[in-house]
Amino acid sequence: VCNLHRWWWAGVLKIKRLHFKSTGKMTEVLSLSNVRDLAERHGYVEIGQNEESRLISFRHESTRINVYYTTGTVGTCLNHPQRGKTQLFRR
Repeated sequence: VCNLHRWWWAGVLKIKRLHFKSTGKMTEVLSLSNVRDLAERHGYVEIGQNEESRLISFRHESTRINVYYTTGTVGTCLNHPQRGKTQLFRR
């Protein structure tokens, strides 16, 4: 669980960028193309994008990763062998 979230978060940190325009409105914190490239390099398949929620989701085996690209929040959801279904969020 921890290693999965660590490699994903390390990749996300590398692709962060400014998220306020001069107007002060929220824009992408994470570049969608960079997030997609990171996911593909690690064998994740895009399963959906919700522009209203500003969320993009990926799946690999039984693990799902949700990326909120305007806030930089990353959520991992998986079925842990000992703890059952778990979620971990990091901003």
